[in-house]
Amino acid sequence: MSTNTYTNPYYNPNSEFCLEVRQWILDSSPHDDPEPATGEGLPTWNKGLKGEYTTQPHSIETKKKISEANKGRIMTEAQREKMRIPKSEEHKRKLRETSKGNKNSVGVVRSEETRKKISESLMGHVPWNKGKTGVYSEETKKRISESLKGNVPWNKGLTKSDYK
Repeated sequence: MSTNTYTNPYYNPNSEFCLEVRQWILDSSPHDDPEPATGEGLPTWNKGLKGEYTTQPHSIETKKKISEANKGRIMTEAQREKMRIPKSEEHKRKLRETSKGNKNSVGVVRSEETRKKISESLMGHVPWNKGKTGVYSEETKKRISESLKGNVPWNKGLTKSDYK
């Protein structure tokens, strides 16, 4: 079916389908003014909705229904096997190893060939900050300097009580 707004009855606001839906919404939703000044006559689409597609938590009644629906459910052995994480001691070891340390190639020893390729690929590359000077005006630099006067640098070994 075409999604053209003029031919598709689901997208055409004046189609019989849309008019029926509009009337159903007006009839079923409790709001004070059924015909607001905008002329649309529709409440905001998500006002008062609860459930799967909203951020509101499930009500106690809904939670009970979900619980009842899941009671007695029999899982296959394959489903149970998928739920067993980690599956073995080897898997535990692998998960432990992958979660250790920095993942950004720190400490990786690259071959001479790889280093040469990286070097060649960066030839002619202009750094993002090349030629960037005068970011702050003299007036701004003076204000920053004045605001920082009297502060003790973080690396001078002083305790919190020594700061002003």
